[in-house]
Amino acid sequence: MTLGELEIICRSLHDQATIVHYLRRRGDFERDAIYWGDEFDLLALYLATGFNIGDTEFDGTALLIHGMSANLDRYFSPQQPETPVLQPQPKRTTLWNGMVAEIERQASAGWLAITGRLLNVSYDDQVKIEKYMAVARRKLRRAPDPPAYTAILGNGPIRRREALAFITFAAMDRERRLEIARETAVEAMDKVGTNDCLVLGFSMADPPAPFHLMTLVRRSDPGAGHP
Repeated sequence: MTLGELEIICRSLHDQATIVHYLRRRGDFERDAIYWGDEFDLLALYLATGFNIGDTEFDGTALLIHGMSANLDRYFSPQQPETPVLQPQPKRTTLWNGMVAEIERQASAGWLAITGRLLNVSYDDQVKIEKYMAVARRKLRRAPDPPAYTAILGNGPIRRREALAFITFAAMDRERRLEIARETAVEAMDKVGTNDCLVLGFSMADPPAPFHLMTLVRRSDPGAGHP
């Protein structure tokens, strides 16, 4: 990667969370995947998939990505004066964009590791989680019992498996939310086979927000977490 290519990549990916995720995953991808393409083909692949291609990254499949950079031509071609500058956008759901932006805004300890986990989720799985949460909200509007609905995701190929959980809460206090978050995290770790789990919580009773609870629960530190 040349300095000129790095500059274009950073301008294309905009936010710090995405730039760091791209650079980290690009190194993994170059080491583990078999592909034919240049730096801008890799950028185009990332914008389309986030490099989230499952076991194909490791199973020896030859990936012909040469030419994918043609999808970026309209962003980098000269544009007419007074025409809004086009910017490429990674393929993500509204929920994912909101969560990543809010975590970057807060910039709490370890935030890049948290956004990295979220950005490791494929677009198709993002859509599935959003649909599940929409169903959970409808159920909670009808009846607050059970008081929470959870979606557990075992994400990524075996070599980099990660556990995530998404919880939609009815009205309850902070301690009860954290209790449910810890219980769900343990269930997710057991199912997925990991030693930690990222939990995102969404409250029906609070004002709209990208999320209302975020905690990374580890087996050795079951009380970790903050709203």
